[in-house]
Parts: sequence; structure tokens; C-alpha cells
Amino acid sequence: MSGEASDKMKCNFKCIMQANGGMTEDGKLVLAPMLEHAPEKMHAVFKECVEIEPSADLCDLAFRHNKCLRDKAVEVSTNLSRRRALIDTFFCSCSVCGVSIVF
Repeated sequence: MSGEASDKMKCNFKCIMQANGGMTEDGKLVLAPMLEHAPEKMHAVFKECVEIEPSADLCDLAFRHNKCLRDKAVEVSTNLSRRRALIDTFFCSCSVCGVSIVF
């Protein structure tokens, strides 16, 4: 996730997070549902990224949260194949949006 993302892409992240319980309708990030699907070695990353600065723009908030996860995942694992396995773990689909995203 480099460069600037489109509003549609940012809103897809919001949709996925809300559909999976990681974000409430009013934009509060909820850690527990995120940790249910995350490898234990990533729990500290999730705990750190859930503390990002809040925003009235929920699409931007969701995008920044996911960018934080991706950036921190690289720090956790420098081995490319291990990093790819971690990222693949976070495959999400959102039937509400009709979107599938691998991040």
C-alpha cells in the first residue's frame, strides 16, 4: 500500500472492518474481533495499530489502520515467504460491498 489510495479503496477497507466487527458504525476500532483471526505473533502489531489517531472520515481511518498493519507486518517478519504467509492470513471478503481484498 504505497502512494495515495482512492476514496473507493479506503471505503472498501471500512466496509470490511465493519462487516467483520473490527470497526463500529461510529468508527471505534475494536481489537477483540481482529485478534481472533490474527496469528499470535501479530497481536502486538494489532494492539499498536488499533491506537491510531481517530478521524471523522471512517474510510480514511480504516485505510490508515490497515496501512499500519501492513507496515508493521514487514517489521515483524523480514523473510519474504514468511511475510507473504502472514499477509495471506488477512484475506477478507465483504459481501456487503461485494469486494475481496488481500492486504
